[in-house]
Amino acid sequence: GFEANELHSFDHGEHVGGMCFSPDSSLVASGGDDKRAVVRNCSSGEVVANIERNGELWSCEFSPDGALLAACGDDNCVTLTCTKSWETKSVIKRNVGISTVRFTPDNSKILIGINTAIHVFTLDGQFMFTIEGDLARATFLKGLGTDLIVCPLPTQKKSLIYSLKTEKLVQVIT
Repeated sequence: GFEANELHSFDHGEHVGGMCFSPDSSLVASGGDDKRAVVRNCSSGEVVANIERNGELWSCEFSPDGALLAACGDDNCVTLTCTKSWETKSVIKRNVGISTVRFTPDNSKILIGINTAIHVFTLDGQFMFTIEGDLARATFLKGLGTDLIVCPLPTQKKSLIYSLKTEKLVQVIT
């Protein structure tokens, strides 16, 4: 296999914007300023997919079941790619660059981070609702149900706990 010190060989130009491993650790996806996501086999280092985009890639994540790869960036969209065929399943478009993308632990929703707002979508790309928070710093509460997410707001010195099931604010922590 390849070693961590070989990551420079991913060669995304000057900047790697996002990197993630598949749930079974068999694949690693990376993307950057060269407008593409590259997926490699972790054992061999072989490229298994090269996904072209229309802008820099800032974040990528595999779904919890490993069936999808989500990638987002300054082209104002999230692309959901099927990991069996490497074909695009759906594209979610917004009006501004998307900094972060994450799946819910139960694999039922995709969360898109834009500034201090988290936009919640179905896996088919249907908008559901928006909550306040920084997705890059957000954490799902384990053991209390996979639908609870803690969203820190450091500049306001508080955190918000939302239920993604009820779409409601559950608690404010100061």
